[in-house]
Amino acid sequence: MFSDIKEVSELKIYKNNEFAGILKRTPQGCEFLLSADFIAKISEPYFSYCIKKSDTPLIVQGDNLPHF
Repeated sequence: MFSDIKEVSELKIYKNNEFAGILKRTPQGCEFLLSADFIAKISEPYFSYCIKKSDTPLIVQGDNLPHF
């Protein structure tokens, strides 16, 4: 385990026990990118309430994370 959460540079994100994408720390904030396999499998237009299904990374500036 990590001794400091700031050591974490990326996290694997899952939805319904299926790998969905990667959340990465950037110098400006964070970036969330859905995997191509996940995009192809899900039928709904949204990953979550606020995140549309897209192959374009969701980039968030500052200290906040995307609304999952």
